[in-house]
Amino acid sequence: MKTRSAQASLERWLQPRKRRRRDARDPDPGAVSLGDIISKLDPGLHPQYPAAPPITQSDWEKIVGPRIADRSSPERLEPDGTLIVRVPASVWAQELSMLSTSVINRIGAFGLRVSRLRMTVGDPPQQLRPTSQRFVRHVVAAPAPLPPAVQCCIDDIDDSALRASILAAATASLSEAAADERRARAAARRGPRRSRR
Repeated sequence: MKTRSAQASLERWLQPRKRRRRDARDPDPGAVSLGDIISKLDPGLHPQYPAAPPITQSDWEKIVGPRIADRSSPERLEPDGTLIVRVPASVWAQELSMLSTSVINRIGAFGLRVSRLRMTVGDPPQQLRPTSQRFVRHVVAAPAPLPPAVQCCIDDIDDSALRASILAAATASLSEAAADERRARAAARRGPRRSRR
């Protein structure tokens, strides 16, 4: 008995079904197009254009500095306070995650409420500055003593603030010149550099 009802069910299931063909010119009167439904929704739910990043690239550079700003860009701010930042490689994601507390504090001082950073790895959308304009680490030379004649001229200045400024500028200038000479002598001793292969 069980097999007969199962067989009858299978036969009914295998029979071609009668379908009502609907003419394309005669749409179902209860049907509504998807475009009509979307147009009635709240425009805030489906913006036509992607939202602008919450922080401009120039402000981002002020917050994180040129070295990190050249290699990252803020994408969007989530409703829960998470700032999505795009970085070119996982190394930069790790670097930013280690600095996240100080970056969040700086963003807060800038006027945005950010609770955490989340990095996504991919090419940053902005064009990076040419290598010549990127952040270059500059080592400050050790202060060099002033020649006695220069020191005497600086000591004759009456205004103490002006005297301090000129003394600092002269010391820095002479220190850099002495450091450049030392670097040139060291390079001459090493000889020409060989290319690695």
